[in-house]
Amino acid sequence: MSKYNSQLTTNGPFISNKIDMTTHFHNTIRATGDNLIAHTITCKSQEDRILAIFKESGKSMTPFEVEEEYTKLYPKVPITSIRRAMSNLTKDNKLVKTNTMKQGWYDKPNFIWEFNKSLGR
Repeated sequence: MSKYNSQLTTNGPFISNKIDMTTHFHNTIRATGDNLIAHTITCKSQEDRILAIFKESGKSMTPFEVEEEYTKLYPKVPITSIRRAMSNLTKDNKLVKTNTMKQGWYDKPNFIWEFNKSLGR
C-alpha cells in the first residue's frame, strides 16, 4: 500500500482534500507508483501557489512574470512547470488567458493571464 493513498483519488477532481491523479501531472515520463503520486502532489502544490500569487497580487501576468514572483517565495521551478500549472488552472476556469500580449523573454510576445474575477477574492 502506498504511503500516499489517503491523499489521492482517480475518479474526479478533489473529493475531500484528495488529489485527482488524472489532471495535474502530465505524465510524459511514464512515472508509476509512488513516483507518479509524488509528482502529482508536487504539481498540485505548484498550482495552488500560482493561483495564490494571482489572487494576492491582483496582477495580470505572463508566465515569465509569474516565474519571477514564484521564485521570490518558493524554490525555482522550470518555466515549463509554470506554464503547465497555468494551463491547468485555465482549464479549471481559475485563471483567464487574455487576448493581450506583451514582449517577453527572448524578445517574443507572451500572452497575459489573470485571476478569474468571477470567483471572487
